[in-house]
Amino acid sequence: MIHTIDLLIYLDMEDVRLIRKKSVYEIKEIRRDISTSFGGTSFRFYINNDNPYFTLRINVIELIKTPIITEASYPMVENKIRDILITILGHDRNFDTHILLRIDYRKDIVVPDEKLRELYFALMTRSRSQVRKKVKKTEHVHKETGEIINYERGIYYGNKSSEAIIYDKEKEKEDKKYSLFEYEKEIIRFEWRLYRNYILQKKRKIQKNPLFSQLKYYFTDYNYYHFMNKCFPEILHKGTFYKPWVYKKIINSSNFTKHTKKQLIQFLNKVNKYGLDYPKSNLSAPTFRLRLKQLEQLNIHPFPIPHDNKEYPSRFENPFTPTFI
Repeated sequence: MIHTIDLLIYLDMEDVRLIRKKSVYEIKEIRRDISTSFGGTSFRFYINNDNPYFTLRINVIELIKTPIITEASYPMVENKIRDILITILGHDRNFDTHILLRIDYRKDIVVPDEKLRELYFALMTRSRSQVRKKVKKTEHVHKETGEIINYERGIYYGNKSSEAIIYDKEKEKEDKKYSLFEYEKEIIRFEWRLYRNYILQKKRKIQKNPLFSQLKYYFTDYNYYHFMNKCFPEILHKGTFYKPWVYKKIINSSNFTKHTKKQLIQFLNKVNKYGLDYPKSNLSAPTFRLRLKQLEQLNIHPFPIPHDNKEYPSRFENPFTPTFI
């Protein structure tokens, strides 16, 4: 359900005096204690301003030592965070006024065959360059080297408020030279990240009830389903992937009119050659949506499997299904 969270914890003057009294060595000791006792947790102080605070970044899976996280896990997570605050500050009262800066919702789908995971991301390169107000990213700049790196096994759509990310977890860990946990093996991860800009957009709600800016509000099954279903279907689409000869056979044996069959085959041929942006820019919006709906009725994914690659199968069940959440 959830992977990473970032929290902002306000500090009062007593907290600031306590922190300033500590030596660099003592702060390092606290960091070591946090790392040992609360896996996947880091923090940073911001005390040289009029509104002092510190931030917490927490890997929830490592914090409670299980990848199975539901709304029922919230009390355990809150208790652990309060223990972290006690370790850092000597008390946990600041948790009551915290602000959520980021939350990552996640769903892991096991795809044992690495070739099929590779195929999936190759097919996803045909997805649209923009979905709603989220722009597709095909590369990123390495923070340390400045090198431009292409996303080989990942799809990123985002803006300043949120991001939809789909990636091969095993490949990501391999590229970063991180150790791989058992629950991360052979999976495609579907992740929806909410950032501070999105959370603070709810100013009116927050003014009436501060809970709308806090972790508990977002740590619910309802919000998980809501955000995971918000944009993924438009990015990933439904249906089974087929090579051209297979989808032509399915379309031609359907109950659609001869004219519609021809249009659907032409649509898929264009996507196969140019990607989904091409038909979207050359058809009216209602017609474009109709073609996608008609393909969905036949359980055909709009991204064909390349016919000239003999290593790829003629059909491939889509990891993203209507019940994937």
